[in-house]
Amino acid sequence: YINGLVAANDIDNALVEIEQLFALRSLAIDKPRFFTNAAMIYTLAGQYDRSVALVDELLSHIPPQAFLMRGRMAYAYARAGKVEQAQAIIDDLQRMEEGGYVSPSGYFWAYLGLGQLDQAFEWLNRAIEQNSFLIIMTMKTHPALAPMRSDPRFEEALAKAGLPL
Repeated sequence: YINGLVAANDIDNALVEIEQLFALRSLAIDKPRFFTNAAMIYTLAGQYDRSVALVDELLSHIPPQAFLMRGRMAYAYARAGKVEQAQAIIDDLQRMEEGGYVSPSGYFWAYLGLGQLDQAFEWLNRAIEQNSFLIIMTMKTHPALAPMRSDPRFEEALAKAGLPL
């Protein structure tokens, strides 16, 4: 439900839902995924202190292969002006890539957060080539992608992903 609110760019109501879930601390939730989503919502709402606090708490609790989560954490850091922390996550992804596969989704979110759209488009296209469902399904709706939508490369990416314009 919360992801639907984000997709509809209804960040205020997504914040209400997040706060209600935080009040239910005993709720059995996937803490890393919930904290990552909550950090994204706080970032979209401009509540960077809350977002960064969640990311700081979460970073040591997620497995290294949680590339999407790491990328979204880098996004939150970057949007909060903590560029060094965002770059550190990119550096970690690059080190992991030396030993094996790293999903393009992590890089995509990190570069998008940093406002490096050329790099973000490069990694978006790689994600599409690898059929990264979690990136493709949010291309047209996620508010964080708004800076990309006016770029002609975005329409090309939609077409490449087989999505309507």
